[in-house]
Amino acid sequence: MIQKKLEIVYKPFDKATRVPPGTTLFSAAHWIGLPIDSTCGGRGTCGKCKVQVLEGGAEVTTADRKQLRAVELEGGWRLSCQAKVYQDTTVIVPELLRVPKAATMGVNRLVLLDPNVRKVFVELSEPSLEDQRSDLERLRDALTAEGFDMKADLRHLRTLPVVLRDAGFKVTAVLGGDQLIAVEPGDQREASYGVAVDLGTTTVVGTLMNLKTGMAEAVRSTLNGQAPFGADVISRISHGMQGDEAKAELRDTVLRTINTILSELYESASVSRDRVYEMVIVGNATMLHLLLGIDATPISMMPFTPAFADPLYLPALDVGIQAATSRRCRLLEPTWARISSPASWPPALLARTRCGSLSMWARTGRLCSARSSACSARRHPPGPPSRAARSAAGCAPPRAPSKG
Repeated sequence: MIQKKLEIVYKPFDKATRVPPGTTLFSAAHWIGLPIDSTCGGRGTCGKCKVQVLEGGAEVTTADRKQLRAVELEGGWRLSCQAKVYQDTTVIVPELLRVPKAATMGVNRLVLLDPNVRKVFVELSEPSLEDQRSDLERLRDALTAEGFDMKADLRHLRTLPVVLRDAGFKVTAVLGGDQLIAVEPGDQREASYGVAVDLGTTTVVGTLMNLKTGMAEAVRSTLNGQAPFGADVISRISHGMQGDEAKAELRDTVLRTINTILSELYESASVSRDRVYEMVIVGNATMLHLLLGIDATPISMMPFTPAFADPLYLPALDVGIQAATSRRCRLLEPTWARISSPASWPPALLARTRCGSLSMWARTGRLCSARSSACSARRHPPGPPSRAARSAAGCAPPRAPSKG
């Protein structure tokens, strides 16, 4: 006999899902990408995942009596991780559980900008019997004359002939360092955006930056969708130890969180994702390993060795980020606190510092990579540098770490 599925509606989102009887409200919310705050991994001990049941009812559990007051129980409040549904149910997710206390200040804050992304308009000479250079060589020569190096991959070769000829050989080349990101018809230099993501263990914050003006166009934050697997990285590493499917589940969950933030950023600022050329992601070593689907088990065991400790510059689509073709994603050096949560670095700007590392300015103006190897002792003279020395190096004083 096929078991009838029950409908759960989450207010004020009006999001609904159908689940088998006995499913918890917490798990059902997680399945539809609606993370609810929890620091105990769904064990009913933190009391943070409470929701108000409007219709359907849910039995009061022992955990409810320990974590909630009598007046809350009478008002229909339940711990979502313990509340199992056996009939169609409607609940309210309170504001504090939906919008975490993340740094979302910094919008319209002007900061110094020297982005990694460059847009160069070039007018190429058309091919002829006297000039039979390839399209790629023709573009590279024009960029070299402007003072830029260029490397291209197969994605660009597939589209370059059509783009050049449709545009009459007047195009805008978009470069990330020396990597060709895109070739656009006509003069498109005015529209250039990037995204900075703080991938915290608890909270994920995204900032859409205008790389022409240095202004933050939009900021969004949400709880990390991996929360149901545990509040700390050790719990998530333990989940990943269950096999490849568990690792894929962790990766898919955090990618869904990031891609949801990106969609909200683009919609809020009315910016096409085709005009977003680069993303920078910062996080602790465990979070970055889980994002890439890399086994993080060695990080949790002596001698605590990660699979990588250098910055990575990858095609966004290879990472799993929903982006236009050939857009790039840069993962900064993992913070040295392998197991603990990363410092809370609300990113607001993509900038290349004089330390030589692509970095993000926090809303306070501090450089969030000041705690990374880009600004570590091996790149600066021994001993605490003076304020003037830090300023000259482009590195503000590091912030005191806080849980991410």
